[in-house]
Amino acid sequence: MSNPHSGRTDERPGPLVAPEPRARLGASQDGDPPGHAHRAARRSRGLGFWIPVAALLIAGAAAYPVYLLVGDSGSVDAGSGQAGTCLAPFGGFLPEAQRPATVDCASAQARWMITAVLPPTAEGAPCRNLAADKGYQAGFEWRDGDGKTLCLTMTPNTTYEDFDNVGTQPWGFNRADFDALKQKLLAATGQNHPGAKTGG
Repeated sequence: MSNPHSGRTDERPGPLVAPEPRARLGASQDGDPPGHAHRAARRSRGLGFWIPVAALLIAGAAAYPVYLLVGDSGSVDAGSGQAGTCLAPFGGFLPEAQRPATVDCASAQARWMITAVLPPTAEGAPCRNLAADKGYQAGFEWRDGDGKTLCLTMTPNTTYEDFDNVGTQPWGFNRADFDALKQKLLAATGQNHPGAKTGG
């Protein structure tokens, strides 16, 4: 029988159990080496920063050609000084002809007006992206030896024969159709004022 005051009992003590080892600093629960979890968290935060940056760079690179071909197509080559310049008739089929002489826009020989000069591009018809007030019609463009494109429009003196040299008339296009198109383009470019000459 045990003595309650002696501090001893007849019961035998159970086996000693070692305390749980303290987790190593930075170690994960699945036994990864120290610092691994911390480095993985830093890497994921770093990727979170660079993914949007990379996306912005890619989007900017993709948008630049679009800007050149579309967004900037309404602007004239500042160094050319050619916008508003008028040209004499082309000597034959417009895409293959030499550039005609520059003439005064009040002259009866002024058959075409340059509305924009675009930088070299592989696009087949870059002038089609111009604003309506540039008076572009299919085929109203001519490329020089440097690859620059002159975007053209009619003048009050442009004739049916001048337009015929463009080579883009649809089947059945006649002089009445030409007159209607000419008036539309002259109005779009502000050349239909009362004093404007007509070359019909």
